[in-house]
Amino acid sequence: MKKLLLSLLVTTISMAVLAQGNSHGKGKDKEKNKSEKQENKSDREFSRDNNNSSHGKSAGHQPKKVQAALLKDYPAANNVIWSKYKGDYTATFNNGVWRSTAVYHANGERRDTRTPLTRAQLPGSIWDRIFKRDRVTPVQFVQIERPTTVEKIFRILSSNNTAYYYDQNGNRVSYNY
Repeated sequence: MKKLLLSLLVTTISMAVLAQGNSHGKGKDKEKNKSEKQENKSDREFSRDNNNSSHGKSAGHQPKKVQAALLKDYPAANNVIWSKYKGDYTATFNNGVWRSTAVYHANGERRDTRTPLTRAQLPGSIWDRIFKRDRVTPVQFVQIERPTTVEKIFRILSSNNTAYYYDQNGNRVSYNY
């Protein structure tokens, strides 16, 4: 029964992904004119960030270094949505069954990648003990990968909206992103 439900879920997600972007030619002229205008502007004009909000803005153009870095790091990434905040480019993309988020500097250097997990996907069997020790009632799990370290960091969001960061061994760590 579980295998049937899992295969049904995977099929549904696959069909939803394939159905996206199927415009049957609608708006192609607008997109063509828009892309021609963008090609005439320099990369410097696109990299300006006039938005001071905390949410960032949709990025219509990313430096080639950033796009190449994403494809190098995640060759199977698809359905990529780009945004920009304070000079960093954020790519949200399909990474298997999950939607991962990777943050890149304008020079193509990756800062980190965040992928949501389920409780069962946390490594090892130590987590119940750790959550009890730290009095954490977890509601969300995110795996953070940084290119500078081999070790992964896990952000655990508690029911009181406090984020706790742990390494793979369950030790609490500080993390500045």
